[in-house]
Amino acid sequence: LTIVFVTIAIYKPTIKIFFISIFMLATFFVLMYNFSPNFKTRIASGEHDIKILQTNNDYYSSIGARIGLWIVAENIFIQNPILGVGVANNLHAKNTFLKHTPRKELKVLAHYIHFHNSFLEILIQYGIIGLTIFLYILYLISKVKLRDIKYKVLKYSLLSIFILGSFADIVFF
Repeated sequence: LTIVFVTIAIYKPTIKIFFISIFMLATFFVLMYNFSPNFKTRIASGEHDIKILQTNNDYYSSIGARIGLWIVAENIFIQNPILGVGVANNLHAKNTFLKHTPRKELKVLAHYIHFHNSFLEILIQYGIIGLTIFLYILYLISKVKLRDIKYKVLKYSLLSIFILGSFADIVFF
């Protein structure tokens, strides 16, 4: 995805550039799936996690835990939307919710020490105000004017990797 974002950001966004980027991305995934045993194993593991979550309502897997933590974060956010629960109180809020929730299948999430998503973590700790400030900082970084193409590629690559990675883990930790 970073390849697509950087290509679109550096070159004038046209249909041709968009389709070339998508083609490159698809080719990359096909090659990785066919020539990387580790990549193929991770895809199979993800499929297995999703099937277990759908059939058994089991959140004790990599993908299941992330989805379950989204559910927990939603409930914490609804109770503290503006300012959040604070930096030191996010784990306490998670564990308190899990202790009192009627959804017993979510209780396996008690041993996680963060939400596996930077945006959720910031939203819970600092509320909508903190998330807005954080997103504004990312926006300001994206608006920094650079003339040299190497630095533009670096800027967009880092932003893209940071933002995409933040959805799956705590990159900003």
